[in-house]
Amino acid sequence: MRTPWFQIIDVVEPRGRSIADIAAECAEEFGVNLNVLRSPLMFDHIVDARHKTLARIRQERPDLRSHQVAEYFHRESSTIRHSWRKTEGRAA
Repeated sequence: MRTPWFQIIDVVEPRGRSIADIAAECAEEFGVNLNVLRSPLMFDHIVDARHKTLARIRQERPDLRSHQVAEYFHRESSTIRHSWRKTEGRAA
């Protein structure tokens, strides 16, 4: 058998869990498929789950910039910042 040309590596985040790990946990918690959570669908229950996921990412990984989170969710970084401001406004 030939050895593959690629190598599978584990991604370990230096400062905590990855965006993907947090998003997968939230998707399961809210009963939404992870691909749907990352999609542009705008149904109320999906939007609510997405906002709560973004808030949890912000809480667990304050070291991440909005463009890093936006890249994972296929969104603009300003959309992520808006969600964070909206969530912080509710908490205050």
